[in-house]
Amino acid sequence: MAQMNLFVLGTDGVVRRAVWNNPNWDWSTLAGTTFHQGTQISAVSDSSGNIDVFVLGTDGAVLWAQSNFGWKWTPIAGALFDQGNPVTAIRRSDTQLDFFVLGEDGVVRWAYWDGKTWHWVAVNGATFKPGTPIAVGCSPDRQFMSIYVLGQDGEVRWAFQDNAGFHWAPITGGLFNQGNRITTGMTAPGGQELYILGEDSVVRRIAWNYTTSKWDWFSLVNAAFSQGAQVTMAPYAYVFVLGQDGGVRQATYQNGNWPWAAITGAAFNQGNPVSYMYNENSQLNLFVLGKDGVIRQAFQNNGQNSWPANAWKWAPINGAAFTQGNSITCLFAGPLPNAEPPDDDEDSPWDPTNSPMPPWQEPIGGSGGPDDPYAPPSGSSSGSSGEDNGGDDGDAGGAIRRR
Repeated sequence: MAQMNLFVLGTDGVVRRAVWNNPNWDWSTLAGTTFHQGTQISAVSDSSGNIDVFVLGTDGAVLWAQSNFGWKWTPIAGALFDQGNPVTAIRRSDTQLDFFVLGEDGVVRWAYWDGKTWHWVAVNGATFKPGTPIAVGCSPDRQFMSIYVLGQDGEVRWAFQDNAGFHWAPITGGLFNQGNRITTGMTAPGGQELYILGEDSVVRRIAWNYTTSKWDWFSLVNAAFSQGAQVTMAPYAYVFVLGQDGGVRQATYQNGNWPWAAITGAAFNQGNPVSYMYNENSQLNLFVLGKDGVIRQAFQNNGQNSWPANAWKWAPINGAAFTQGNSITCLFAGPLPNAEPPDDDEDSPWDPTNSPMPPWQEPIGGSGGPDDPYAPPSGSSSGSSGEDNGGDDGDAGGAIRRR
């Protein structure tokens, strides 16, 4: 049965799970081990609703718990990691399960499950600062992955996968402060885009342009946020950030623009990210840790994913309280709801519907990949187009420190 799930690290270091059983959230524990406060939880599910949870253990080993095996914690042998490095898991299909974590040497490690055991692979060609989060996206057919990590020089690095493996390339055009997390999103019908907070505290959006084979830059202007604030993107055109006053801000794509609005009714401490989940009715739900340690849920009282932001209503999820700074991991377990793009998505500047799809199935740069690990894909450029197709959103130039 499809269910909404929340995973949060309790004050005792034990992972807590909340399951929505209308009209209540039911809490339980994933007992058997404890984790350091602030450790992030990664969770994925298959089409049957079976859940896999990954957390970095206190000894540096990644621990794995599965719902269909009674939530027994199992260490994944073969690699140890420094505390503070989050695990990013992705389930591409019922038979394809992967996760990524930054190694002690600063090199990204990829682990994949073959149905019987885990295999570790070093994604060589770039090193990153300890604790840097890893964002992951997929090709439209979900056969190939892309990794996005903020480089030590503040430039976003992109590792694209093909039949020859992973190849690193820079996404040139702007630099960002360490600690600002990259959020990946998917456009209809399958394009990739990134969101990250700029040095001027304005949200930047970086979208792959199928027509030009370049990354296009956009600024979501008219709102500034505290450095370190996490940008959350919910498919296909909703962006959420915690404002400097503690209130959640929402930007929704509207007729070529990204106007910002406040979701009133609750204020939160800085450093608590906004998490989201679609329910079985394809309606958005937001989750933020309250100042009292109790999770607050926002739902749209008009029953639709629509503008304006004042359609949101906040309610506490009682039954458990958590330490500030612990993230909320949301997971809709089971067949994914069919979330629809906004009504005017055909006017979206990034909509790749009429654009050729990239050659995901063909090796890029020859059978061995590019000689230069930071070279862009053969026959394309990873640089900025230098143009803003986002209407009045403004140009990325000037506000971004350029290379």
